[in-house]
Amino acid sequence: MLQAGSYVSIGDEVIRDARIGPDLLSYVVAKLEELGIDAEFESNTSLLGFYPTAAKPRHPNFPAARDAEGFLAAAQQLPLAKFCVHDFSKVRITELLEALNSHFESCDLTHDVLEFSLPGCTKGSAIRAVLAHLGYDGVGTYAFGDSENDLSMAEAVDCFIALGNALEQVKERADYVALPVWQDGVPAALRYFGLI
Repeated sequence: MLQAGSYVSIGDEVIRDARIGPDLLSYVVAKLEELGIDAEFESNTSLLGFYPTAAKPRHPNFPAARDAEGFLAAAQQLPLAKFCVHDFSKVRITELLEALNSHFESCDLTHDVLEFSLPGCTKGSAIRAVLAHLGYDGVGTYAFGDSENDLSMAEAVDCFIALGNALEQVKERADYVALPVWQDGVPAALRYFGLI
């Protein structure tokens, strides 16, 4: 599962491959440019940065563009499915949310990062798609999370585990709260549940 559930594969078989269409992508990029908001877009193979503010790219090993025309030309080669805005508390995020709320779902990824995903493309829906494809009812399934985009998994698995560094709303929804990630919370929880 990649891109917060927009791309799902089992082995070589692709179960879901949702993409931002070209008209919507043009609209998003125009709005980001108008508002002066930088973003990183994700495909299942790469990132593509858009930096209309001329800021230094956050991921210098991946391609980036500074204007809409250059970005849209580069985007033709990538199946983009979601994007993130950093430092969203400092930018004109309310205007962006109002412009995009009918096209995307947004969530707080922590560390002042806001993620925009296509409606219905969540980690939880990805898990359900995999379980349905495998013909499995989901008994004995586990998922770990720490940010808002992980909350959808809580309804898709038997046991939802929040890492100790998770947002409070994630901890509140969890069946179990593990140690923080920097204290090896995932392996500790796997040992606690007897999975390793």
